[in-house]
Amino acid sequence: MKIISVDHQIDVPPRWPLLAMKVYGGCVVTVESGLVSEAKEAFQDCSAEEVFTEEGTGIIQGLFNVSADRLAHWIHLYCDSGSFKLYRKHRARRLTPYGSDREICEEWTSKYPRAVGPYSYEYANPMSYGIVLDGKLASVAVVWRYDLPFWEIGVETRPDCRGSGYAKSAVSLATEEVLAADKLAWYYLDVNPTNEASLKVAKSVGYIEYSETLNQKLP
Repeated sequence: MKIISVDHQIDVPPRWPLLAMKVYGGCVVTVESGLVSEAKEAFQDCSAEEVFTEEGTGIIQGLFNVSADRLAHWIHLYCDSGSFKLYRKHRARRLTPYGSDREICEEWTSKYPRAVGPYSYEYANPMSYGIVLDGKLASVAVVWRYDLPFWEIGVETRPDCRGSGYAKSAVSLATEEVLAADKLAWYYLDVNPTNEASLKVAKSVGYIEYSETLNQKLP
């Protein structure tokens, strides 16, 4: 366990301030300089794993004055060429949301506006992959191509198509293309509640749990 102050430079997304991170078997908690002693006392008997229990997150809420609805708990996974397991049971393909696939992509977006979709986060120059059944999308995997060593992958499957391996096929193709671009494939899950199906899909394709974080949701 290591308590550090925000005087140290930490590169994190501006809209998701990092509160705590468990990685490599240890844990980092980022607090203001004046709270270092308080944080050390609060966590003196805690292991890294215990920071991410209900009791540990309660301590984090108190230190940062963050309400439960503003606390985001994530599990992060990665996949590289050494761990990747190709899966092609179903025919997934690259989508063209602004071209020949516009109609099915717009239909998906209108029907599932909060889901991962072909038009997600345009600023990150996304690539979309999908499985089409009877002229409609059954599953969509999106790759967000950041200007970083890793690209992030998200997936969504139509409710009536879940449990058939469609997400696994879509994620497999997306991951294959990320690795072909010489990038690390990155995948994350919300722990509140954990999407066990999505976690199973990721691990079945070769993703490995890398870190766990507590972040603050900003308005």
